[in-house]
Amino acid sequence: VCMPLPFGFSYAGVSRGPVGEVGPVELKLGLAQLTALPSLVFVRFEPFWSPERRREFAAAGFLRTTPVQPETTWVVDLDVSERDVLTGMHPKTRYNIRLAQRHGVEIIEMGAAGFKVFRDLLRKTGEREGFRMHDPRYYELMAEHFLVEAPTPPFVKPQARIFCAQYRGDVLAAAFILFFGREAVYLHGGSAAQYRDVMAPHLMHWEIMRRAKALGCRRYNFWGIAPRSGAIVSPHGQARKAEDETVVYEATPRSGGEAAGVHPWQLDQQRHWAGFTRFKQSFGGRAIEYAGAWDLVLRPTLYGLYKFVRRLRRRTAL
Repeated sequence: VCMPLPFGFSYAGVSRGPVGEVGPVELKLGLAQLTALPSLVFVRFEPFWSPERRREFAAAGFLRTTPVQPETTWVVDLDVSERDVLTGMHPKTRYNIRLAQRHGVEIIEMGAAGFKVFRDLLRKTGEREGFRMHDPRYYELMAEHFLVEAPTPPFVKPQARIFCAQYRGDVLAAAFILFFGREAVYLHGGSAAQYRDVMAPHLMHWEIMRRAKALGCRRYNFWGIAPRSGAIVSPHGQARKAEDETVVYEATPRSGGEAAGVHPWQLDQQRHWAGFTRFKQSFGGRAIEYAGAWDLVLRPTLYGLYKFVRRLRRRTAL
């Protein structure tokens, strides 16, 4: 996908690609012809590859950069019984699910009819919590391309549904769920400020898992969580519980022998994503790490100017 830059320049973004048996060196050689395009400044890759391959990218001359897709995601395996899924959750999460059920929270699944409710709640959540949102057209395009009235497996092509948690006529939580392959992905969601004591989001995600499992999905992907500051999860794939009721990781060396340096965007995510990271991890599951975002620079001078402007804007926004 080509993305515009000022003054008629652009960059190409490859999200979760490339696929197949190709390494960074072969990738760089194969893209050498792109230097003939005078307006293209760089190509950005965010592959499905594991963190162990970061050294390959660096050795081939790629530059690590701020990711668009999360470097770490949190997944709950669904190819076990519902009882086992519940057992893997934190006890307080199971309690909150039962509490929402006792309060009479209803979970409603919708197609296009639910988009406005989802969009409005997402906007209110962003304003309240202070997180940055995409342009409204981004969400409209997602709805146009993916929302269906009845999800039909197998999900060779992405299909999406909107789930809402309703209480006393008010929508307290909403989620945009994408079904693709054998996975259900929680792409975007929002929650209301009122009636937080009825724990509607907990029940909503549990019912989404049950629905995904019934449709043949093998895992529920909560999508992004905060990076882990040079630690990886325990061999059991579970975050352990600290006495202060925060979820932490087993202290083990960073995978791939990578240096323990922390990038600025990782510090930002650790600070701003801590709350929903704890929420997602409370459902049990495991982390999946990716190699991150890497730029193949085609126009070094223009790329340096682009990075300088980005840093300047970042400091201004703080």
